[in-house]
Amino acid sequence: MILGISGIILSAILVGREKTVQPVEVLVWSWSDFGRGLASLKHLRNGVLIGAACGFMCGLTAGARNGVGTGLSDILSAMLSEGLVYAVSDGVAVGLSYWLFVALLQGVSGSILDEHLRILPNQGIRVC
Repeated sequence: MILGISGIILSAILVGREKTVQPVEVLVWSWSDFGRGLASLKHLRNGVLIGAACGFMCGLTAGARNGVGTGLSDILSAMLSEGLVYAVSDGVAVGLSYWLFVALLQGVSGSILDEHLRILPNQGIRVC
């Protein structure tokens, strides 16, 4: 179940990305892009949806696990009491983690150095 949830989160993050490998020589951090990523309603909506789905699944499994071996009313009450606690806590944690991780990815960008800034090996060593 954890692998399935991880796969869903990764696929939601990688949707719309280029499918080619692009080498970078310099990583650049931008606070404005990070802030734009946090303020994006698309990322917030995806975080809420992923958190709700994860919370729902975790709540159902926790409630069913704690109500095993008893009657139907005990299973339902376990799902409502303990399952709800797991659903809210896990859902909020996963949703916020997704939202923050995507914003962090938005804040980092890469570029390639200009030709005049590249340094060759042993370029600065001079023998007299």
